[in-house]
Amino acid sequence: MPGWIGFLLMALWTVSLPLLATEPVASAATQLQQQSQQLLLERLTGWRQGVGLAPLKTRVDVKLPSGISRLSRCEQTPDVETVSDSAALWGQISLRASCDAPKWQLVLRASVEVEAKLPVLRLSKTRGEAIAAGDIVWQWQTLSASDTALVTRIEQLQGKQVVRRIRANTPVSQRQLQLQDWVSAGEQVVIEAKSAGFVARMPGQALENGAEGQAIRVKNLSSGKVITAYPIAAGVVATRF
Repeated sequence: MPGWIGFLLMALWTVSLPLLATEPVASAATQLQQQSQQLLLERLTGWRQGVGLAPLKTRVDVKLPSGISRLSRCEQTPDVETVSDSAALWGQISLRASCDAPKWQLVLRASVEVEAKLPVLRLSKTRGEAIAAGDIVWQWQTLSASDTALVTRIEQLQGKQVVRRIRANTPVSQRQLQLQDWVSAGEQVVIEAKSAGFVARMPGQALENGAEGQAIRVKNLSSGKVITAYPIAAGVVATRF
C-alpha cells in the first residue's frame, strides 16, 4: 500500500507541473496598460535621442475607463495611438485604443511626468540681454505642458539674445531667444561693398538693430542714401549685389 501511495503522489505532482508553469492570459485592461505605456515611453525616447539628452526620469499613469473589466481581451495586440498627431510628449494626453477581434474602440487618458537635465540660466535675464557661457548651468527640471520647443544644448543658449524674459533655473524655450544683435539702431557702422575682388569701405549709420545675416536699413554717410545691408560682424555690414 505505501508503494501505491507514493506512485500516485508522484503522478499527481508530474501532472500538476505544467499547470503551475502556465502564464495567466492578459486581460483587456492589462493589454491597454502595457501598450499605452510602451507607446508613450517610445515617443519620449525618440524625442530624447533626437535632441541629444541624457536618459529622462519618467512616470506614466494610464487611466482606464470604468467598466474596463467587462471588456473582452483583444485576440491580437490592441492598437494604441495618440488622438492628435501633435499631442504633447508630457502632461495630460488622450489616447485612442482599438481592437479588431472582438471589435471595440475607446479613448484613454494618460498622465506623463518627465524630468530632464537641461541647460538653464543661473540668473534671470530680460529682453535685449545677451547670454554668455558663464550664465549657463545644467539642472534637472520637471517639465510642464507649456514647456515646448525646449533648449536642450548649450550652443542653443550661448551667444543668443533674450527676446522674452527668462527666469533663472527654469526650462528655456527657443521662442525666448534670437541671434545676438551685431548692430544697433543709431550705431556708427562700417559698410563693406565687394565686387570682383575689389572691397570698398565707407562710414554708415544703422537705422535698425540687426543680427548676423539679417537685412537692415543703413544710411550711407558719404552719399546720404539709405541702403539695405547685412551684419557680418560687430559694427560691420555688407551690401549684396
